[in-house]
Parts: sequence; structure tokens; C-alpha cells
Amino acid sequence: MKKKRNNVGVFVICFIMFSLISASVTFYIVRGKQNQKERLEEKLTAGIVQEEKNLVQKINLPELFEGLEEVWLESNPGAAESIEVEGEDLKKITDFFMTVELKESEELEEEHFIFIMHMKSKNAKLHIMEDQLLVEQVQGMKQYFVMDDQKMKELVNLLEHIYMGRYNASVTFKEADSAFIEARDENRKWIVDKAEIPNLLDAIALLAPLPRDKFIEVPVSYPDYYISITSRERTYGINLINEEILSVDSPDSFSYYQYNPELWQYVSKKLPIKPTTDSHEIAYLLKSKKVVVEDAQNHYDFEDETYYPVEIPRWILKCSLKEVKELPEEERWAFMMTFTVGKEHVDLKVYQNHIIYQDKIYFSNKIADSVRSIFDVQ
Repeated sequence: MKKKRNNVGVFVICFIMFSLISASVTFYIVRGKQNQKERLEEKLTAGIVQEEKNLVQKINLPELFEGLEEVWLESNPGAAESIEVEGEDLKKITDFFMTVELKESEELEEEHFIFIMHMKSKNAKLHIMEDQLLVEQVQGMKQYFVMDDQKMKELVNLLEHIYMGRYNASVTFKEADSAFIEARDENRKWIVDKAEIPNLLDAIALLAPLPRDKFIEVPVSYPDYYISITSRERTYGINLINEEILSVDSPDSFSYYQYNPELWQYVSKKLPIKPTTDSHEIAYLLKSKKVVVEDAQNHYDFEDETYYPVEIPRWILKCSLKEVKELPEEERWAFMMTFTVGKEHVDLKVYQNHIIYQDKIYFSNKIADSVRSIFDVQ
């Protein structure tokens, strides 16, 4: 019996040892295969990375312009639509890149593009920024380039000239069906007759697109000239911000442009400025050059000589004002303002639902909130 027990013990020990040896062999076999797989993956990854590096290094910008066709130019500050570039204009761009000296570079600080050239026949896009170029191919490959600062300015000027020339020739409102011009600060309007429309359109010459964020707070000069053009059942609004800058509000986009000042001369000749000289009219404040604002809530105490001297009275005049006899006793003032018109200082007091100007009281529901909204936007 004892011998039988010993045999069982030996069998158990042998079984355990066999299991351990088998597990060890299996582990080393699996581990070996994993190591082989990992080494293979490392080689493949290294090969792919090297191949991608080689492909990126093969991006040759001048070569992209050889036999180039189907090119579209997009302007970031300008209109939403891209402009097709061909013929002599495309040749000018090609000649520039075939002769300019380029250097590869690392990505600089993130910049907004000025222009994008969509090179459809080459399956590539060329981003033109202030300080560098980015070539982006369909496969996802990218390469940055830099050039001499003077050459960069030359390139931007060339593209700007080409873009605006083709944009001016293609804009839909050049085929206008009807048009009118307003001097909105003076509530005057001139409907342009059919025979005069071509002369108006000839006077509209856009010179360069401008970045919206830099001009959105530029005050509109008196008398707030506005041109409305209807073409093919689409309406375009052109606001002359001043004698150099205008905005175009189209069904597709809103953009700012530098324009030929001959347009201002044309409009002011057809609709001459007639500012009021009566200091008892609120419109008299549209000629102010400075305003000092005191806020009862102490949120907006300031003085300004750029935006608000004209925009505050312009905003108030857009409210529905009704002259009344008395101001409710319980109503407290919200803003006290002093405008400078020439050498004269003129006061205007804003209450919750009233204003007092030149000893006259006007009612306008929640006008204080309306005025405060001007400051909240800025």
C-alpha cells in the first residue's frame, strides 16, 4: 500500500514538472513570435516613415507649375467665391514661381492665409500667408517654404491684382436690373434710372480685399452712403464706410474692400451732402467729433473721438422718437452725454424710456437699453 502511494506521488510530481516545462516552451515560442512580429512592425513603420519623408522631400514647388491648368484663386478677406485664373494671368504666376528662390522651412506660428491657389490638375493647394507658403497635396503631404520678404510682397501684390481684376469682371451685380442710392443719415434716396445704371457700375472699382476683423469697428462716415443693386433677382448692398473703404453684402458673403474713390465722388455728386445746421435737431450731432459718456451704472464711463461720436446719435435717430410734454418723476437718468460739434458742447441725457435734448423731451420705449446695446457690442 505504501509503495502504491509512492508511485502516485512520483506521478503527480512528474505531471507538475511536465506542465511547467510545457508552459515554459509555449511561452518562449509565443514570445519569440511576438518579438518577430514587433521587429517586423518596427521595420515596416520605419520604412513607411522613411518613404513618407522621401515623398515630402520630393515636393518641388516650381515643378508644380509646369503644364499647370485648372487653377482657381481664393481670397481669405474677399468674397466667398473662388476666381478661375487662366491665360496671361496664369502665365505671370507661373513665371514668378519658375524664377523665385525658395527655401524649405519648418511651420511658423499659425497664420491665416491671404490667398489659396487650388491647383486642380496637380491635386494640390498652395496657401499663401504673410511670411511663408504651404504646399498641401491630396495624399496629405505638406511642405512649407519661405522666400525673400520683398519677393513675398511682390507675390501678394501680383495675386491681389489678378484676383481683383477678375473679380471685378465677374461680379454678378455688374449686370444690374435696378439700383438706388441712399444718404441714410439724411433720409434721402435717389432711384437710378436705367440709362444711368451703366455709369454707376463703371464707377464701382474694387481694388483690394480687406480683413473683416480689422474694419468691422470702423465708423461709417457721414452721410452713410448706401447703394442697393438688384441683379438676377439677387440684391447686393454696398456701404461706403469712408472715401477709401466699402463693404459688400451679397447673398453669399459679407466683405470689405479698398475701392477707387471715384465712386465716392460720383455718389456725392448725384446725392450731395446736406447736413443740418439746426442745433435743435438731433441729427446735428452727426457732425460731432467727440463724445463724453457718463453711465449711471458706472459700466461705460469714457470719452471717444473715433467711433461713438457719430454712431450714438445715428443709433438714437433709428429709434422711434415721439416728443412729449413731461418726464415721469420716478424715471432716473441712465446716461449723460456731451458731444463736441465744432467748438460747441451739446448735452444729451438718456433715461430708461426718454431722452432730453435741447430742453425737449422725447419718448422711446426702453431707449436706455438700446443705447447700452451699442456699448455691449464693442
